[in-house]
Amino acid sequence: MNVKYIGAAAALSATLFSTGCGGGGLSSGTTSSSGTGLQVSLIDAPGNYEHVYVTVSSVSAVDGSGTATVLNSQSQNIDLLTLQNVSKVIGSAGLPVGQYSQIRLTVSSASLVDNSGVTHTLVVPSGSQTGIKLVDNFTITANQTTAVTLDFNAAQSIVQAGNASSPQGIKYLLKPVIKVVATVTSGQIGGTVSDSVTSSPIVSTDNPTVTAYPAGSATDGTVPASASSPVSATDGSYSLAKLAPGNYDVYFTADNYTQKVVTGVAVTANNTTSENASLVAVSATTTTTTTASSPPPPPV
Repeated sequence: MNVKYIGAAAALSATLFSTGCGGGGLSSGTTSSSGTGLQVSLIDAPGNYEHVYVTVSSVSAVDGSGTATVLNSQSQNIDLLTLQNVSKVIGSAGLPVGQYSQIRLTVSSASLVDNSGVTHTLVVPSGSQTGIKLVDNFTITANQTTAVTLDFNAAQSIVQAGNASSPQGIKYLLKPVIKVVATVTSGQIGGTVSDSVTSSPIVSTDNPTVTAYPAGSATDGTVPASASSPVSATDGSYSLAKLAPGNYDVYFTADNYTQKVVTGVAVTANNTTSENASLVAVSATTTTTTTASSPPPPPV
């Protein structure tokens, strides 16, 4: 976990905060070695106002070459004071593996309601033009998801300027004070699948497949698989990635082989649980076969 703080005097056009993180967790139905996901959440500390509204019009991640990937382009009107101890996901998307230099929030407008019920406009320097830049390098690695929480401190982020007797009156400025918490929240199951007699990988024409379901769940199609992976015909390896921590029932299937089920396989964050399987070929005289394309039966 990496946590960094930024003081109240930081200007929005400058570096506001940094993240440094490896991978993290969003569950996925299909594994991929080409990239992973980024999930950005917002949470708030208590503030001495009735409401603090911000309109976030886009959330983006920027890679080392300056290319931005939009995580969410839908405008979101958020009352920060409803997020005390409750996080809200404000953007997520799949990203290629590589180095990323920045998360960028575009804040198009902001306002507050004071304790007298009066609404005041919040001035957001550069927020709606170039965006609030959350700068540092973080790495996206294969088959993982980075989870970043932006802990917005509304009480310290609102600065009052001027006074009631001045021509401009009282102005309120939004100069964010944000704590960034980056955590890895996913794990993997990996191993090999082989023929019980030859100890060799099962040929690809038999469609060897490994599928994970939440432990104890029905597998009749009413509960979606948490992850599924083909088995390599070269070395028999497989990988079930981006699994939320918890227990899973793992099904090893292949055409012309008897299905094997391992129940209660534990997954923890940022770790790979090893699970190997040896499948028994169905006798040539047996007319019933198990096909990898068919959903496995419910656990007994």
